[in-house]
Amino acid sequence: MPGTLFYGWKIVWAILVQLTFTSGLSFYNHAIYLNALAAQPSFDVQSASTAVSVFFLSGGISGLYVAKLVRDYDPRLCITAGALMASLSLAGLPFVSNLAQLYVV
Repeated sequence: MPGTLFYGWKIVWAILVQLTFTSGLSFYNHAIYLNALAAQPSFDVQSASTAVSVFFLSGGISGLYVAKLVRDYDPRLCITAGALMASLSLAGLPFVSNLAQLYVV
């Protein structure tokens, strides 16, 4: 039928919106987070940069296990849980006062 929208395009648009937010808030904003953290008296550029490196390393490793979770469980549940964890970490970032808290968040 010429007037109907293929369901796969809805999924493509949903993934586009999701990647826009996640890439913008996690990948492209690290320079902003790094400058803000390095301006704090409890952090220097090296410690903040190390935390960013650990973030990327842990994200790469955990992605292997998340793929299994998405395969075994409902992908919507996995995406929602990941978005909730990322939101809580981002919301907790302004309250970080020492290096141990930075690694937890």
